Amino acid sequence: MGNDSLPFVTVEVEMPETYDLLIIGGGLPGLLGAVLAKSQNPHWSVALVEKENLLGGNLVGEDALGDHFELGTHLLQETGSAEIDRLLRESVDPKHLLALDSQVGDRVGTIQGGRAFENTGYPAVMEQDQTLSKVILDEIIQIIRRNEAPLTSISELRSTPLKEAAIQWFGESAWSSVVQPIISAKFGLTDSLTGFVLELANLSRLQVASEEIWQSNSHVDGFRARVAFPRQTHLPTKFRHDRKTLYSREHGNKDFVLGLIERCTTLGVALMPSCDILNLDPYATSMKVSRDGKVTELRFKRAISSLGVSATGRLIGVSAAVQQRRISLHLVHVKLNKPMPSSVCYFYDHDHESSIFRITNYAAFSDRLGDKRLTVELFNMADHDGSSIIEYVKNSSALSSLLPQSFEVVSASCSKTLSLAVPTTQNVDELLAQERLLSSQSAGVLAVCGVGTNGFRFFQSETIKDITALITEMI
Repeated sequence: MGNDSLPFVTVEVEMPETYDLLIIGGGLPGLLGAVLAKSQNPHWSVALVEKENLLGGNLVGEDALGDHFELGTHLLQETGSAEIDRLLRESVDPKHLLALDSQVGDRVGTIQGGRAFENTGYPAVMEQDQTLSKVILDEIIQIIRRNEAPLTSISELRSTPLKEAAIQWFGESAWSSVVQPIISAKFGLTDSLTGFVLELANLSRLQVASEEIWQSNSHVDGFRARVAFPRQTHLPTKFRHDRKTLYSREHGNKDFVLGLIERCTTLGVALMPSCDILNLDPYATSMKVSRDGKVTELRFKRAISSLGVSATGRLIGVSAAVQQRRISLHLVHVKLNKPMPSSVCYFYDHDHESSIFRITNYAAFSDRLGDKRLTVELFNMADHDGSSIIEYVKNSSALSSLLPQSFEVVSASCSKTLSLAVPTTQNVDELLAQERLLSSQSAGVLAVCGVGTNGFRFFQSETIKDITALITEMI
């Protein structure tokens, strides 16, 4: 389990005339789906096809500064599916597996106005401006009271224009004084964005109520979804979830990927990385791939694509012209002279003038003695080279607000640039239309999960949930 020396290679198994299940996409959802399908149906022939030469995608992380760092997703959380959670746990050597309680693995802070707040990961309005806080709280309560069935999940506003979504959720004052300035600093112009950005930037709640007020309104539909408990470590037990946060103290998320690859190998799943998909034809139940210059036709009875609607549409030739607005996400890995003195895992930078998005403090969750690692994620730095981005981080008010005077950056490295699709009203509408088109062209044998499916899915955890449901239905 979790053998670091395990290479990312094709698992050679005898190729059947027709695969019972073909999974497209070798990220964590695809790997979990392959293991689930094969373990529940040992007689099935299962293949997993991936374009890149490494399975696991960004979850594999990267080595830098003599250590291992994460890219993007840093902490996995249990899904609530007993079978999937068991597969995740069993993919890592028990002596390296960490299963953190929500009061440890969910600790999130915020940075605003050059100050770090460890009590909440949402904008700390109450701690900075009590007058504004009261105005926003009153507007939120009015929104809830005037609707017989108020929205209780912000995900219902993902495709709604951002300003409209924020006002529906929080009210006018929160939009103009809190949300708009933060989003503008991270993503630029807000006019074309959708409400999904509220989730992406950790703006689904605001800290605007005292513990007494929060407790007295906690029973009201929609209140807890909008108003953050002021001190997260004091959140009453009955409101906490019981899902554990999972991590490996050895190589982080990479160990989960390696363990699942090993499990696929043991079960006889055909793993096929480095494959260019030339054509996917659901009606002919056929997919042509090119690998090492050789074209191979794979036949299947059922297929699941975890690539989302846009990429899957291109594969079967029914893709609409989805004009995605993309933004560069830069990551700077940092080694300090000593571990950061905080039990907070993530700090979201909600400063109106900062391009920093989030800072990860590995010492809070890695269970490694003397862990001095940080990862800093930044938006709006496309015009800067690596050295200037590192200097920006070193001199940032965000970092100085977190580190006492005796702390210093010993070394820093700029990672590869990632690209993030920022949902605009145009591309969300196009993706939803694309999903309807795909559904009509699936021939009853192709299912799609990932970005843009089921009312605009986006997060990896949602894709895992959907691929699990699809495979369970097949079983």
